[in-house]
Amino acid sequence: MSSTIKMKGRDWKILVNNIISGNCILVIGPDMASVEIEGKSKPITSHFANHLVGEIDGNPKIGNEDDLEEVIEAFLHQEPEDALQFEADEFFRENCDERPVYDDLAAIPFNLIINASPDKSLIRAFERKDLKIDKDFYVDFYNHKGRKRDQARWEDEKKPMLFYLYGSSDNWDSVVVSEIHLLDYLLSIISQTPALQSNISSRFCDEKTSFVFLGFGFQNWYLRILLYTLLGGKEVQKGRSRRSVALEKMMTDDKSDSDRITVLFKNKLNIIYPERKLDEFISELRKLCENKLKGKEEETGIRPDHEDDEIDIPGAPSVFICHASEDKKEAMDIYRSLKKGQLNPWIDKEGIRSGDNWNLVLERTIKDIDYFIVVQSKAMAGKVRGYVNKEINLALRLADEVRAGFNYLFPVLIDDSEPLEELRKYQTRDLTDISNIKGLIKDIRRDWERLKR
Repeated sequence: MSSTIKMKGRDWKILVNNIISGNCILVIGPDMASVEIEGKSKPITSHFANHLVGEIDGNPKIGNEDDLEEVIEAFLHQEPEDALQFEADEFFRENCDERPVYDDLAAIPFNLIINASPDKSLIRAFERKDLKIDKDFYVDFYNHKGRKRDQARWEDEKKPMLFYLYGSSDNWDSVVVSEIHLLDYLLSIISQTPALQSNISSRFCDEKTSFVFLGFGFQNWYLRILLYTLLGGKEVQKGRSRRSVALEKMMTDDKSDSDRITVLFKNKLNIIYPERKLDEFISELRKLCENKLKGKEEETGIRPDHEDDEIDIPGAPSVFICHASEDKKEAMDIYRSLKKGQLNPWIDKEGIRSGDNWNLVLERTIKDIDYFIVVQSKAMAGKVRGYVNKEINLALRLADEVRAGFNYLFPVLIDDSEPLEELRKYQTRDLTDISNIKGLIKDIRRDWERLKR
């Protein structure tokens, strides 16, 4: 595939940070799981197709015995649908991909894992780590034939969720196993009857979310439609700011078609295709995540520039801290207090505002933020020119877009200076005593809870 790239150290660093902060979803596609058959690797879905062929009486006319859809259609000519779903349940309970790549995946701290295949290989990998369902991780699924369920069963969102997008083989009626099922499934997803659980769908649509796609199958039209719908339909046309990664086998006969698909997703969804074997990529990613969490530097160029409190809290609102450079110490005190208050503060720790890059990222950063704090002081009041004025002006424009009764902009004072003229219509909170920040945290969390309703 001509559109593959070699990942740089920066690319690895961004990916690792997104995973650890809970802003990266792992999507395991139907081409991922495989088994060894006579020394050769075969997709587990093809192995299931071969298994079903052995359950069909006579000599059925099947063009490709590895094609699950074709084999299922032949199976259903002889057997009822509940027999098919019984076979699926038994097969995927007993047959799992036991390659080390699944142990590597289980060790990478993905917060949400979407499985577009009915296999249980990753569940077995979690269990090999002595992790228990409903205690250490959660498992749930979407049932396109079932009743609407507002939320997936994910009681503690700090623990991983393994979500089966095509249904669970433990619930026969939910599994998508034939072309008719697939068409019904797509209709259910698109029409939201029933809608995908909101605590799953919201993560797909979140602009802050990036993805790691493994064997997703972008060459399949129905998977492209599914992804388009999950990402918000027409919202996809706006593009995604956060980069995602896909390790994929483009299995179309027309190479130009493969390149066209690759470029489409690269441009619209900001997806890159690394020049790495899947197993090697995941092994390297596991090592880098473990080293990042341990604070170690790795040869790839990822440096231990984080503190423990830099790891984002999944589901918590993000808060931009606008401050004068002279007030760095006070701004960092606010940062740490917000973090202790279970919020996700953002502050320029690396001085990028002093460089040209800031103009490139400022607007996107602030637009992605849920709340904006202005740290007012004598130093800020004295800045007739400077980046803080640009930040405040942009925040004021965004605040005007917020519906009455909700908040976005929170000015605070850290000394005995007067509030800035342009912020006088907003309530200014006194943080000359940092302990007063408890009230600010409470107000932000209350506003956030109202927004989520």
